[in-house]
Amino acid sequence: MSQRGDALPPPGLRQSLARIVVWLRWPVVAFWVLAAVALTGFAPTSQTAGTGLDALLPEDSRAAAAEARSYEQFDLPLLSRLAVVQRDPGGLDAEQVATTVAAAARLDAQRLQEGFEPEKNDLLAALPLVNATTALPTSTGDGTTAITYLFGSPQATAGAQTRAAESYAERLGPGADVVGVTGPIAAQREQGRVISDRLPWVEIGTVTFVLLVVGIAFRSVLAPLVTVGTALLAYLVSVRFLGLVGTVIDVAVPQQLEPLILALLVGVVADYSIFYLYAARDRLRGGLGPRAAALGSTASYSSVILAAGLTVAAGTASLMVARLPLYSSFGPGLALTVLTGLVISLTLIPALMAIFGRGLFWPSRFPATVGTPGRTGHGVSASGLPPKPPGALVRALTRRPVAVLAVVLCVGGLAFAAAPVRDLRLDLSFTGGLPADNPVSLAQEAAAQGFAPGIVSPTVLVVDEPGVTDDRRALTRLQDEVEQVPGVSGVVGPGEVASDQALGVLLSRSGDAARLLLVLDSDPLSATSVDVVEDLQERLPGMLSAAGLPQGSATVTGDSAVAAELVGATAEDFLRIALAASLVLLALLVVVLRALVAPLFLLASSLLSVAAALGISTWVFQDLLGRDGLTFYVPFATTVLSLALGSDYNVFSVGRIWDVAKDKSLREAVREVTPRTNAAIRTAGIALAGSLALVALVPLWPFQEIALTMAVGLMLDVFVVRSFLVPALITAFGPVSRWPGRRRSQQPA
Repeated sequence: MSQRGDALPPPGLRQSLARIVVWLRWPVVAFWVLAAVALTGFAPTSQTAGTGLDALLPEDSRAAAAEARSYEQFDLPLLSRLAVVQRDPGGLDAEQVATTVAAAARLDAQRLQEGFEPEKNDLLAALPLVNATTALPTSTGDGTTAITYLFGSPQATAGAQTRAAESYAERLGPGADVVGVTGPIAAQREQGRVISDRLPWVEIGTVTFVLLVVGIAFRSVLAPLVTVGTALLAYLVSVRFLGLVGTVIDVAVPQQLEPLILALLVGVVADYSIFYLYAARDRLRGGLGPRAAALGSTASYSSVILAAGLTVAAGTASLMVARLPLYSSFGPGLALTVLTGLVISLTLIPALMAIFGRGLFWPSRFPATVGTPGRTGHGVSASGLPPKPPGALVRALTRRPVAVLAVVLCVGGLAFAAAPVRDLRLDLSFTGGLPADNPVSLAQEAAAQGFAPGIVSPTVLVVDEPGVTDDRRALTRLQDEVEQVPGVSGVVGPGEVASDQALGVLLSRSGDAARLLLVLDSDPLSATSVDVVEDLQERLPGMLSAAGLPQGSATVTGDSAVAAELVGATAEDFLRIALAASLVLLALLVVVLRALVAPLFLLASSLLSVAAALGISTWVFQDLLGRDGLTFYVPFATTVLSLALGSDYNVFSVGRIWDVAKDKSLREAVREVTPRTNAAIRTAGIALAGSLALVALVPLWPFQEIALTMAVGLMLDVFVVRSFLVPALITAFGPVSRWPGRRRSQQPA
C-alpha cells in the first residue's frame, strides 16, 4: 500500500475504526439512547446568556461608566428603561391625569419611608409626564398622552421589573386609557416570550422539512426517519451536555439565538447523515452487501465528515476572540454543540446503517450482492463509489477556457450581489424588531405620537467642570448648541428650570456637574439614533468651547449612547472575528488538503458568497422594505456560520477530488467526483438552508434577517460556488492548486 498524501487517517486505521463502529452497532445505539434519557433526567438545560443592555457591553464601557457617575452625582435618575403609556386622541380625562400623578407620588413616598429596602422592591420611583403644555420639548400640548417613567431596582431582573410595571399600570384603573408598558426592558422580555412561543413551531417545521427533503432524495421511508431521529437526539444531548458543562466553565447561549442553534444543529447533523446515506446507497447499487456497504461508507466518509465537522466547530469557536461578552461567551457554547452533534453523527448513523441495511432505502431495490465485507466490490471506481459518467456541464468545466470564463462570470455576479454591503447599517432596536401589533410596539408608537419617538428613552448629556452649576448662561448656550444637532427633537436643561427645581436633578449638589435631557426624533436604539449620538459626540468639544466651557468635559449616556457604543464594538469585533475565523479555516483546509493554493481560492470563494448573501439581505431589508438597518448581531452570526459551513462543503467535495487525484489526473478526478459530491451537497444544502429559513417562523425582524441571509448564502454556495466556481477554479489553476503537494503515480490495486 502506498503512502497517502492527505492529512486524513490512513486506510488501515479508517477500516479499523469503521469495523469497530459497525461491530458495536447495537451497543452504540443503546449508549446514545441511554445518554439522552440520563441527560434529560439529571442535567440542566443550557445557560442563557444575559441579554440586557448592560450585559451586552464590555467592562470598560464609557456609556455605562457615565451612567453610573450620573447616579452618584444626582438625586434623581433620568434614565428609565420602562414606561407606562396612556393615550386618548380626544384628550386625557383630568381626573385620570390626577390619578396618574398620585400613583407616582405614592411610589416615591414609599421609597422615602424609614426602613425601605431597595433590594426587596422591583420598582423604586416613578416620574409622570403629560403633553398638556408645550413647555416640554417635543410635546404636542394637546393633553392626549401621558408617559410615566419607572425606575427599577438594580437587583431586580428584567422580568421582575416588567411584571412590576404591568402591575403598576393595572392599578391605574380600567379607565386610565393605558396603551401598555414599553421601553427596552419590556421589549427584550417580549422578544423572549415570542421566541419561547414560536420555538416549538420552528422545531416542527424543521423536522418536517428535513423529512421531506431526505425522503424525496432517497425515495425512502426509513432514511428520513433515521436522519431526523439522529438530529433530534443530537439536539437533546447537546443542549443538556452544554448545560452540564456550563456549570463548570463560562458557556452560555444567548436567548435571541436559540432557534438558530436548533435549526443549525438539525441541519448539520442532517448534512452528515445525507453524506453517509448517499455513500451507502451507491455501494448497495454497486452490488455490495448491507454490512459491506455500511463498512465501506463509514471507512471512506467518516474521516472527511470528521474534518468537515471540526472545521465548523473551529470556525464558530473563533468567536472567543470577540471583545463583547455576547459573542465571546457564545463561541464555546456553539462549538461544543457542533462537536456533540459531530460525535453522534460519526457513531450513531453508521451503526443504524449497519442495522437496517437495505431496509434503510425501502422501497428501492438493489442488485444481488457481489462483494464481501472489507472488499470494494465489483464496478467500484477509484473514489470508492460505482462509476457515474459526468454530465456535459462538468466536462465543459474541466476545459481551461470554459473554466476561466466560468470563474469570471461567477466572481462578477457574486461581487455585484455583494455591492449593497457598503450601505449596511447596524440596528439595535428591540421594539422595532417586534410585530407592529405587539402591545410594546403599540405603546411606543402612542408615546411617539404625543411627544417624539425618543421620549421613551431619552439621552442624557453629563457635563463635568468645577463650579459648572454656577454658570447658567454657559449651560444655556450649550443647550442651544445641542438643539441644533440634526436628529435632536428637544432638550431640557437647567437654563429653563428654576434653580430649586433643577438642584439634584439637572444640577449636582456638589456644583461640579450638570446634565441635559435630550429627546431624539427616532427610536432610541435605531441605527438613525446611533448616527445622531455619534455626530453629537464628535461635535461636543467644539460645542463646549463655543458655550464658554473650554475646560469642561461632556459624556453622553442613555440607551442611544449604549447602542452607539455597542454598534462600534460590534464593528470592531466583526473584523476581528472574520479575520480569526478566516485564518483558522484556512489553516484547517491547508492541513486537510495538504496544499496552500487551493485553500486560498476556496476560502476566497466562500467569503465572496457570504458577502453576496449579506448584500442581498441589505438590499431587501434596508432598500426594499425600508428598515433602518440589520440587527447588530445578524451580520456577525451569519458570516461566521456561513464561512464555517462553506469550508465544511469544501472539505467534503475537494477532499474527495484530492483522494481520487492520487491515482488519476486532476481533470479525471474532477469529472469523476464532482457529479456525486454535488448531488450529496445539493441535497444537504437544501435541507440545511430550509432548516435555517424556517427560523423566520419567529415573527421578529432578527430572525427574518437571519433566515434570508443564511438561506441565500447556502444556496449561493451550493448552486454557484460548489457547482460552478470551485470546479472551474481547480481546472483553471490545474496542478498548481495542489502545490506544494505532489501527484502520486498510479499503482495497481
